[in-house]
Amino acid sequence: MTFTAHLESPATEERVGRLGWEIAFKPVLMLLVMMYAIVCIPLGVMWFKEKRTIAGVMLLLSFP
Repeated sequence: MTFTAHLESPATEERVGRLGWEIAFKPVLMLLVMMYAIVCIPLGVMWFKEKRTIAGVMLLLSFP
């Protein structure tokens, strides 16, 4: 007599699926988020500073 029916219950499959998410996909997702944050935040800051500089130059050029 084997107890495979007990081991393959839906609750066990749900835990295995959740464990797979925690081990494999969650770190990959966080790596992607961190890569985008490291690249995009400084680019956004530089873009904003450039827009402010251009607006300041245009303001200075508009007054003769």
